[in-house]
Amino acid sequence: MATICDLVNRAYVLAEKGMWRTGVARTTATETVEAISRRELAVAWEHGQLLGAIRSRKLDPGTGWFGALAVDAAHSGQGIGAQLIAFAEARARSTGASTMQLELLKPLQAHPHTERLAAWYWRRGYREVRRCGLADVEPDAVPFAAVALEVAVMQKPLAPPTSERVSRIG
Repeated sequence: MATICDLVNRAYVLAEKGMWRTGVARTTATETVEAISRRELAVAWEHGQLLGAIRSRKLDPGTGWFGALAVDAAHSGQGIGAQLIAFAEARARSTGASTMQLELLKPLQAHPHTERLAAWYWRRGYREVRRCGLADVEPDAVPFAAVALEVAVMQKPLAPPTSERVSRIG
């Protein structure tokens, strides 16, 4: 649990630099244990090393959600994040979801990582469907924000599961 929690917090310290007051952790060991007990956490391992993690669940019968996507900086750019998202999408699809959702923090002033991340999600088919205030999504986090933040809610339609059939002609 500590290794996963540490990975997520390290990743978000870099990604959200300047957005939060100093010393604010993105997740805690307790939250990590809760996510594991609810079967919401997936991880990528290789040769006994944690490479990345993602949290996912159903928001409602038709909508899956993912968040807390984190990849070890030493393995950035190797497709691990995309693989974790694909896993979360497949899992949501297998439970009947037709849409996948994520929330992206957007400082009111441009932030290089957030802009890069929004473009990365766009290339994966996610589109912003609405904006709301941080208080609407995570009211307990508001006092820890170092800058004014909005939340971009992004969604992607999930293709129905494919069934592989072999047919014989003749």
